[in-house]
Amino acid sequence: MIVLINTWLSYFWLPPSDEASNRIDPLGFAGAMLLGRGLAEGLWGVQVGYLSDHLVTRWGRRKPFLYFGTPLLMVAAASLYFPPTPGPSVANTAYLTGMVTVFGVMHASVSTTYQASIPEVTKTERLRLTSVSGVLSILGHIVTAFVGPVNVYRQVPCFVFRILI
Repeated sequence: MIVLINTWLSYFWLPPSDEASNRIDPLGFAGAMLLGRGLAEGLWGVQVGYLSDHLVTRWGRRKPFLYFGTPLLMVAAASLYFPPTPGPSVANTAYLTGMVTVFGVMHASVSTTYQASIPEVTKTERLRLTSVSGVLSILGHIVTAFVGPVNVYRQVPCFVFRILI
């Protein structure tokens, strides 16, 4: 999911030269923001792992992170694509920096606890569950790689995909 978000963030906020103008200023700041997101996610992921291992609630150890984190992750992911101003501005840069960091923290909260909950969900079918999860993730990446450009350009993106249609 992170790879897809980063790819489409780059396209949305830094479109090709023949498209609309850039939305952030300066351009070199985009890489620094993505690095900041990765650092925030890495640091927060360790904390979430510790907290979810030691949390005691009536819902269990991991469910509160999943129940409260998933809606916040969805809001953070959607808000990445709604800049406050239409053109390049410091406000857009600050907004994107904050939202990318919030997205990274929420992604760490949800994905860390989800992965940690697999052994608790099933004792004997772990391998099958993680295999199915991996296959579905790869299929999602493939579909998004083809459907996304079709939506953006309103045309078939490549020769190979034209053969398939």
